[in-house]
Amino acid sequence: MEDAELQKIVIKRLNTLISLMSGIASSKDPTPISQKIHLLSGLGLTPAEIGEILNKSTNYITAITHQKRKRSKK
Repeated sequence: MEDAELQKIVIKRLNTLISLMSGIASSKDPTPISQKIHLLSGLGLTPAEIGEILNKSTNYITAITHQKRKRSKK
């Protein structure tokens, strides 16, 4: 197995762990996707990284973060 393949496998597994932990970190209720996005964004991840973790498009992630910024300005 080459380094690039191994790196992709490790990244995929880490993304899965992050996704699972973001759901567990909150109370017993399932965490809404928008809350996960805001949490990961607050941790300094880029929209592309968040999209990769949550299996959503970068445009979707950007739209959710933009809505929050738009609401907070009002």
